[in-house]
Amino acid sequence: MTRKSYRIILGFTILLIIMIITSGCIETSVDFAVNSNGDGTANIKIAASEPMFNEFIDEAIAELRRINPRVKIKERYQNKCKIVEAEVAFKDVSELSQYGFSVAHFRAEKKHRVEIAITEDMFMKSLTLKMPGKITASNGTFSGSKASFENYYMGGLYWAESEEALGGGPIFAVIVMVVLLTVVGLTIRHFVTINTAADINVRDNESPNRFCANCGALFQEAERFCSQCGAKRV
Repeated sequence: MTRKSYRIILGFTILLIIMIITSGCIETSVDFAVNSNGDGTANIKIAASEPMFNEFIDEAIAELRRINPRVKIKERYQNKCKIVEAEVAFKDVSELSQYGFSVAHFRAEKKHRVEIAITEDMFMKSLTLKMPGKITASNGTFSGSKASFENYYMGGLYWAESEEALGGGPIFAVIVMVVLLTVVGLTIRHFVTINTAADINVRDNESPNRFCANCGALFQEAERFCSQCGAKRV
């Protein structure tokens, strides 16, 4: 085989691989989860639409392990087609460039903006993004803290903006609840103490007037003189 023929065959092989990937024979789905400080996880799912393309999935697995030996990979088959799911943990979104994505995270106080661009020619079946807080705007479909995008292609820019609730999150809410319960408890205790003291004082003030100082007989409520000895109620 001449060098020219070899180049022609190699060129056709590369073209065939590109056509396979872009035609949907190899489908890729990615779920991004970005935290407040910029770290997070990317769950990448790659599936072959026909068993004849399983070898391309094997190549993808080898590439993922080459990039990150600690990547968590699960392999399974569905209708003889190979499916691989990889969970990639990152400390900064810039690390995702190794996997064919350009991701940027912008933060200003409690507000966040994440931008995603696909840098490699691939067919994306689904692309989702989970943000810190509640998403307020996006060029995709969003609800709560999650956004999903359509028409995934190389060169497209997908973005979402979110805002975290003021107050510092669940830990702050727990602290506030404890403080409120403490204040309520102390207030209740204060009023109970006051009422108890007042009741004791009233009983102490009333006690001398309930019995006759002369003979000790019990006065009725409206009596001014003792019914036994006639002495005046003190």
